[in-house]
Amino acid sequence: MGLFFNSIHGTLNHILMADVVWHTRLSGKTVDPSISKLWSSSASDWENYIKDRQEVEKRIMQQCDTWIQFINDLPVEKVL
Repeated sequence: MGLFFNSIHGTLNHILMADVVWHTRLSGKTVDPSISKLWSSSASDWENYIKDRQEVEKRIMQQCDTWIQFINDLPVEKVL
């Protein structure tokens, strides 16, 4: 299919880690160095970041919950 990451699994790892980075930046925290180093790594490294499919799914759902909490904690004037 010509995926940049060698599989959908690698693409999901990339999406998850990008989401973690954006949440970290927007919440004013420091990005974990283990995630930062992935940006300059090869596409095959993304395949192995989180190897287990169920673990990727679990982490994606946890990240969704993290965003929901982030939004719920914002002052009303920042949401509108």
